[in-house]
Amino acid sequence: MSEAKKREAISDIQTALEIFEGARAEGQSLSNSPQILWRGLRKFGWIPQSDIFDKIEPGDLFQVYSLTQKLIFSNLDLFHWVSFTLEDIYSGLWFQLIKRDSAMTMRLYEAAMETLSGARPQTFDPGIPEHLCEEVDSPGMARFRFWVKYVSPLKKFDEIVGFIAVCRCREAS
Repeated sequence: MSEAKKREAISDIQTALEIFEGARAEGQSLSNSPQILWRGLRKFGWIPQSDIFDKIEPGDLFQVYSLTQKLIFSNLDLFHWVSFTLEDIYSGLWFQLIKRDSAMTMRLYEAAMETLSGARPQTFDPGIPEHLCEEVDSPGMARFRFWVKYVSPLKKFDEIVGFIAVCRCREAS
């Protein structure tokens, strides 16, 4: 990994830690995903669609992605399902870290691109069914069932800067 990529990953990890430490210092529950998401988005200066907070239920993952489809923030529930190192999580791309049926990868990619291009300006259900995910080259080679419940654009100064994916996981059988 290049030095620039390492610095970017370290910066993203530090930002996530600051968000969680700030929440804890104010007595907020780290498992309150809507509250953690709002805190993170304020830190980034990004504006969500207001309905996304009502879509997050207990047990859901939320994942915040950049324009390059790199994960930049997530709730702590993510770490229940994956065994990647922090370096992998904050420097890898979702479609390189997880193996899944190619049709599911394509549908996820299309939902991301529709959101990032502005074609889907509101929160939406991408209609992607639950599917098996397997980690690629990770310490634990975790396997789990995964589905995306909602995708929602994020803006800054009226420009799309990323998106939120609200997801659900369960044990693979």
